[in-house]
Amino acid sequence: MKSHSSHSENKTTPSINYLWIGPPAQIAGHDIGGPIEMAEQDQSQPVVFWCLEKHKKYYDDKFKQYKNIIVKSAEEFVKAGLDHESKSATEAELVKQIMDVCLGGDRGAIRDYVTVKEAFSLYLLQSVDGYILDSNVLPVEQEVKREFSHRDAVSFPVLQSPPKKHNHLDCWMMYGPKGNQAASKILKLFHTKWWEREQYRAELLEQRKDLKDYYSWMSSVITESIFAVYQNDGLGLIDTRSDKDKLFIDVPELGLHKTYSNTHKYEMRSKYEPNLFGAKGRESDTKLNEIFYLAAADNVPQLKVFIKHGGDINDQVKAGITGFYEGETPLHIAIRYQKLNALKELLTAGAKLDLKAKYPAAYGELTAGELAERPEYSKCKEILDSFANSQKKTI
Repeated sequence: MKSHSSHSENKTTPSINYLWIGPPAQIAGHDIGGPIEMAEQDQSQPVVFWCLEKHKKYYDDKFKQYKNIIVKSAEEFVKAGLDHESKSATEAELVKQIMDVCLGGDRGAIRDYVTVKEAFSLYLLQSVDGYILDSNVLPVEQEVKREFSHRDAVSFPVLQSPPKKHNHLDCWMMYGPKGNQAASKILKLFHTKWWEREQYRAELLEQRKDLKDYYSWMSSVITESIFAVYQNDGLGLIDTRSDKDKLFIDVPELGLHKTYSNTHKYEMRSKYEPNLFGAKGRESDTKLNEIFYLAAADNVPQLKVFIKHGGDINDQVKAGITGFYEGETPLHIAIRYQKLNALKELLTAGAKLDLKAKYPAAYGELTAGELAERPEYSKCKEILDSFANSQKKTI
């Protein structure tokens, strides 16, 4: 069923909750971009940022200039819910168990943090009256004032309507009325499925086998749980719109923009790190800076956030990355993929034009400007010429 906004039943404004479970992000703005953009665009809207207790001080400092961002500890919130008089004590105990296992001992792979984030988001879904967003869900500037309204039911983004299978729904955005039963059902089912997979993980370790099947199996636990409750009880659906490659999703109703980054749906990721969720460490020489994928996808909203928070716009591709050429910069990528909006954004941000990339013999070594000279990139050449002329006028 479609979830409809309600303006008359509840006079209060739904809360806006952003989640980041794990250490500070290595991708510029990936953990703080969404909350900051939301806080800047509507300074009257309180924004709650949930993180692990050991990172709370770090994020308190990161957000200190934003008076409407409140940083809270996920563990402390779950701990408060464990009180035997709490209506959510059972659910809090389930989340605590997941936290203890996934964050304890030698655990702490990216997949473990994601599992905790998913469990905690479902706990929040029944505990607060409001929206729960991944940290890289951005508000897009729009003429009409954004209004987060109460909805009739627990609601999730729908990628294909009506949803026929679990991956037609997603969980980077949720809405839940406080005390709802649907979120509790989803969380309990999530916990059951998670525990089954933990037993499988233990078997793999005992047999000294790779955990890639565990990581793959875990990636669908939350959407499977959501879809099962949707089939049995019905849930609210929030319409979305995607680009043709499904690398990013927009929610027109709320003016929100989501980039699929580090997820199973971001297919371009498999070119350099197919088992990303299983990697506890990160080898910078075996993967690409996020900005290359943002340029290739013409993802300007996320590109702006990346640049704003100190992302390296002049990074160059290292040798051996499938689908890319050694030395390519984001400018080269924008030109080669003919992503004109990303090209303009990178030029405005001061991207260098004199760095060379090593192409096959027919091309040779070329700067971004030299690449644009080729006839197939004539539209990019026009943008470069226009930018160069505008720069001369300002001198």
